[in-house]
Amino acid sequence: DILRRRLELLKQEIKKIEAHLAELNSDHQDGSCFKKDDINIQETSSEVLISSLNTEGASQTTDNSILSQQSVQEDNLNEDPQIVEMEIMMHDSESLPEKRDSISGLSEGCSHSAAGSSGLQKGCNPRASAGSSGFALLTFSPQLGHRRLVFRPDQRRIEVRHSHAARAAQHYFSVCQWMAEQEFASGSHHWDVDTTDCRAWAVGVAHADLRQDQRLGRSPTSWCIEWSSKRLSAWIAGVEMRLEQRRPSRVRVLLDMADGQLAFWSLSDREAELYSVQVEFRAPVRPVFWLFGTQEKNALYFPAP
Repeated sequence: DILRRRLELLKQEIKKIEAHLAELNSDHQDGSCFKKDDINIQETSSEVLISSLNTEGASQTTDNSILSQQSVQEDNLNEDPQIVEMEIMMHDSESLPEKRDSISGLSEGCSHSAAGSSGLQKGCNPRASAGSSGFALLTFSPQLGHRRLVFRPDQRRIEVRHSHAARAAQHYFSVCQWMAEQEFASGSHHWDVDTTDCRAWAVGVAHADLRQDQRLGRSPTSWCIEWSSKRLSAWIAGVEMRLEQRRPSRVRVLLDMADGQLAFWSLSDREAELYSVQVEFRAPVRPVFWLFGTQEKNALYFPAP
């Protein structure tokens, strides 16, 4: 009953927000249009509303009032794990491609391998692989991130912050993810990601032209592994591959641009390959990270070697 009442409240708030957006849009003369993010329903409504108010030049009083209402509701929902899990599942279902008949039709000509099969240096120790590649000390610019994400250089972590503290401008993605500044066109590279403090996440690479509304792994030129809805998956150019491994607390990404190989290893209790894929990279790629965006303090940590 409590869950049902909260869902009804959420639906009512979304209807109010959509009505308010429609009213603002009718007064606007430059032909702007608004589109929901492909994140969960609650975060989508909040982000679209904030973007709309900034675009329309609404008064600061109105903006603060609506932000406050959305923040309170969002924080309350975050306290209920059933709501959080439902939001992730709803978002995943909206992101699924319409056709999954075959992997062979992917535009980048990918070949895939799950753990233990052929792939990047099959059967090798990831530490040995790292020794033959260069460690990438990742850095992050606000212009390549999302308004609710902050990078703390002293702690080397990206985290979700409270909506009141979110940036009003100078951000790129409308989905809760961040693209690193480093761009790789050649050579072999690796970096590590600690996922312990993140409820749901994705770790991967994408071409630098990844659109603002494209979530990592859902576009033809992005590849990742993802933990969400209590399952581990590889998302390869829009196709989901379910993985059997447990959630890794630490992931190593190995990228070889010359051979077109990308591999993900778990560095948790024991070292194990999670997934590898061979890709005909047609442009430089950058590391990209998605975090479940409605839960404050969700964080990914990037340890130095």
